[in-house]
Amino acid sequence: MPKEWEKLKFEVVELKTPPAHTGPLTQNDVLENAEILFKDEMNGPESIVIEGGMQICEGLKKSKKIFADTIYVSAINELVKIVNGKIVKKIFISTTKDCLKNPVSHCGRPLGIRRLNKDVFIFADGVKGLLTVNFETEEVKTLIHAGKKYDGRWISFADDVDVIDEDNVVFTDATWLYDESTISPSFFGALATGR
Repeated sequence: MPKEWEKLKFEVVELKTPPAHTGPLTQNDVLENAEILFKDEMNGPESIVIEGGMQICEGLKKSKKIFADTIYVSAINELVKIVNGKIVKKIFISTTKDCLKNPVSHCGRPLGIRRLNKDVFIFADGVKGLLTVNFETEEVKTLIHAGKKYDGRWISFADDVDVIDEDNVVFTDATWLYDESTISPSFFGALATGR
């Protein structure tokens, strides 16, 4: 076991018998017809904001694709804007080469993203904290830094956010003990360190 797991206390969990695979749980092959969009164009897409109407586009193989007018996506170290099925803008949280594939302490890992107002989106970043971005000006601002103490606990892994109104948001911190590079002990230990 990794060294950092030595202090973890594991509890025995007894799982119930799963429900029968009937009704909505009936096995199907619907996803076998799914098409992967934007393969190799973004790494680790996580959360989306969909805006505008939907449209159907005819593909080369006479297949139909449905696209929203505008989609905003959080991915490893970047925020992506897609308009009518095409990537039109990428905003990198860090432009360092080692950040383009894997999150490390100085890279960004945008997770949950929501629109805050007509100009600005807010996003939870598993490495950096709680931030805002303006897709037009490409300005990124940090609201709450990861690695700082708030209410006596570290902000270590901000992972989702929701907007109540322009002045009030709520966000989750998956664990105050670990960060993106050391998340495994929290996950496997099932520790109650989130809030």
